Amino acid sequence: MTCRTSNCVRNSKKSPSYYKRAWRNGRGETGKLGADFTNLKVYGADKFKVKSIDLNLKDKLHLALDLHFDTMRIVTDYKIDGNILVLKLNGHGVMDANLTDISAHASTDAKQYEKNGKTHLGFINSDVNGLVIKKAHFQLDNIFGDNEQLNVQTNQVLNDSAEELIKELAPVITSVTRDIVFGIAEKTLQRYTFDELFPQ
Repeated sequence: MTCRTSNCVRNSKKSPSYYKRAWRNGRGETGKLGADFTNLKVYGADKFKVKSIDLNLKDKLHLALDLHFDTMRIVTDYKIDGNILVLKLNGHGVMDANLTDISAHASTDAKQYEKNGKTHLGFINSDVNGLVIKKAHFQLDNIFGDNEQLNVQTNQVLNDSAEELIKELAPVITSVTRDIVFGIAEKTLQRYTFDELFPQ
């Protein structure tokens, strides 16, 4: 089964759509910048479009989705230590990230299970990869403490080369996308039996 329309599925909830008390990013994708995030709030991550669906029911229960998010906003307390571009960063404060035109590929295997004498479908081995963010703007408060001039200049440098910071945040954004997309899908599946979803 394949869906190729520009707006196959749209989901929407009240923001923030995702909250996580703490997230340790380790050394990020490049290994140059360590980051910890607390009180991670994500807005707009549940407002996504499914650009295409591929569902395999013959050989193995497998679902693949191409996703698109118009915008996503992340507001979080941060603590960072390391290098990015020519900057040596060691600070903490509030980060506000506005991301635009985001695409990703999601895939999962599925398994059948019995509930109240009925066969239902659940997900296993869910994954999100191929994350692409076309545009981003970051505001990191107090990255150099009370030195407002240096804070402004540093944010300007980071935004001029936003792709470097995107690389460091990719694990966080990928995890958020996976949790929300498959969380919504799992709740939807629980409402229906396998036969209701796929009548013979």
